[in-house]
Amino acid sequence: MVDKREQFIKEIYAQTYQLAKDNGIPHDFIMAQIIQETGWGKHILEGTHNIFNIKADSSWKGETSSHKVWEIEHGKKVWVDAKFRKYTSYEESVKDWLKFLHDNKRYTALFEEKNLSIEEFAHRIQDAGYATDPHYAENIIRITQGKTYLKLVGKAKEAYEATHKVDEDDSELTEPFTDQKTVKHFSDYYDAEQDMFIFDIDDYVNLDDLAFVDSTETTDAPKKDTKTETSCEIPPWMTIAIEQAKEIHGRNEHQVDAMIRKYHKGATGSELKGADTAWCASFVSWALAEAGMHDTPRSAGSRFFRDESDGEGFGKGLKPIPKGEERLGDIAVWANLDKHGNYKGSGHVSFVIGKDKDGKELFLGGNQGNTLGVKHYATEDTPHRAFVGFFRPEEAENTSTICPLPQYDSAKEANREITGQDIELGDSTR
Repeated sequence: MVDKREQFIKEIYAQTYQLAKDNGIPHDFIMAQIIQETGWGKHILEGTHNIFNIKADSSWKGETSSHKVWEIEHGKKVWVDAKFRKYTSYEESVKDWLKFLHDNKRYTALFEEKNLSIEEFAHRIQDAGYATDPHYAENIIRITQGKTYLKLVGKAKEAYEATHKVDEDDSELTEPFTDQKTVKHFSDYYDAEQDMFIFDIDDYVNLDDLAFVDSTETTDAPKKDTKTETSCEIPPWMTIAIEQAKEIHGRNEHQVDAMIRKYHKGATGSELKGADTAWCASFVSWALAEAGMHDTPRSAGSRFFRDESDGEGFGKGLKPIPKGEERLGDIAVWANLDKHGNYKGSGHVSFVIGKDKDGKELFLGGNQGNTLGVKHYATEDTPHRAFVGFFRPEEAENTSTICPLPQYDSAKEANREITGQDIELGDSTR
């Protein structure tokens, strides 16, 4: 089976190596920035090659692609229509991004000093006002130090060097990219009074914030650009879970038995008995695996998501998150209790999706009301069930930028928005 991430990394490596060298930018920085924007290539607007998710502002004269976007206003997610730039290749997308950096004086110094390390460049571009996230540079550097990055980029480098003559002498850099055909942008957002860009990355919308709807292509100039008010990211496993909820569309689990067998097989290697086997843990395991979280539990048993030290594999690759600090996509785990108050083998596991107007947590998961949907479960202990806690994959990148919990009026409203069905799965402490 072809590793799509590996294929993507090889492709962007080949299309960005010379651009990085010609512009005096650490190649690792460009690679890490693209990985952060696209979730290892999983989240790119189809047919656009727009790997920085740049919106089509009024200055853009090229082709655009229109999409529905989730944006957060006053703590709630709202739907807006937004148009994004469309390129013919990833290389063209990177050139447009480089043009933006070259066109803004605050980044001039970045191109004057050669051979900056990835650490130096990341901190300097952050200090120049590129992003408001105080952990931006740390997140970029952390990506390049990860095992997955080192492995995949190592393979990409080998593949590139096998087909290209690579000059190891970086002292003779060519002139930086100055393609005058690329339209200038972002100047409208310069705040002269504060002598800074409010948030240069605001028009770089992370695709994790996009709803999954059909896009339409057009060459019409956009009437107005809608800026994103946050830089938060939906974790890739949550994006996958939401996609599945939309596909299942509130149907009874026995109507989507084939999909449930897929979750079981992805988690355990066996299809088990499909919908006749409890599948909450299999769904969470499958979604995490699909998102590239390879060191998390692979089981149809929710007990393997508990933070227990007396059983091999329990809580594998998960770090506890203090209650009150949970974020979108964190994993919630419950354990059923016997008459003596001890944990039983059974329980429940689900993803945190938001809160209702009363502040109660809402969870998106399988085997909830015999479907994949949103439901409220108590996060306090009851005589029959204990709330074990919230957890997050240890290998997840950029956890400091994960979105806070969006607000919904109710679980019913959340189901309507996420699954497309007006379903009520109840308020349960089962």
